[in-house]
Amino acid sequence: MKKIVICFCALLIAQTATAAITVAFPNTTGVSWAGLQPLILDFAVDGAGVVSLNASTGNVTATAAEIAGVDSWDNANVGTVDTAFAGEIFSLAVSTGGNGLNGRIEDGGCLGIAGLNPGRIDNSGAESMDWALSGSVDLEFTAFGQANDGGGGGRHLRVLDVDTDNMIALAIDPSTIDLTGMGYLLSDTEVLTFTTGVLDIQGNPNVNAGGAIASITFDVVPEPATMVLLGLGGMLLRRKK
Repeated sequence: MKKIVICFCALLIAQTATAAITVAFPNTTGVSWAGLQPLILDFAVDGAGVVSLNASTGNVTATAAEIAGVDSWDNANVGTVDTAFAGEIFSLAVSTGGNGLNGRIEDGGCLGIAGLNPGRIDNSGAESMDWALSGSVDLEFTAFGQANDGGGGGRHLRVLDVDTDNMIALAIDPSTIDLTGMGYLLSDTEVLTFTTGVLDIQGNPNVNAGGAIASITFDVVPEPATMVLLGLGGMLLRRKK
């Protein structure tokens, strides 16, 4: 009976294993986009665990070039998760507080906010970019790509969700910022926010302190209720041995 319990527990572990999903925001048109908000990223998991992306903008005034640019992000395979997630669908809605969402051309493409420094999330007008989750899975955000879009040294982004809040230092050159283990875990209706809040040496808001988002990386994880059910299944088997 011990062998059965061990094998079943191993199966549970395998079923909850996930692979990272990375979505980039290329813009090869040579023209910056201004009418992207709200940006909707719809994901679906097929029977083999392959995750597809359908991107769209809900802005009725978006130009044909903007619509075509967002549609170009559609991808039949943005990553693979365990087949335990087969049939799941979920969405991320990207919007901004205040000024609108930009699709910039820096480093091949990035998302920013219109304002004093268009194409950056900066400290002018308390800019913020929100990523709201809708779906029956949880997402753990593990990295984001940072574009090289000016602003000089000492730039930061403040990254927060319902229970995690960190100031993340940005590099001068394009780079991937690792969020692994920081606890950026979203459930249905929860929001991941990129904003600023950096002060200069005089204690005033540094309007050049932020950056732009070139990509986002996350893992798909089961909801807590699913984890409880899996745990109960293992306990029942142990009681039967």
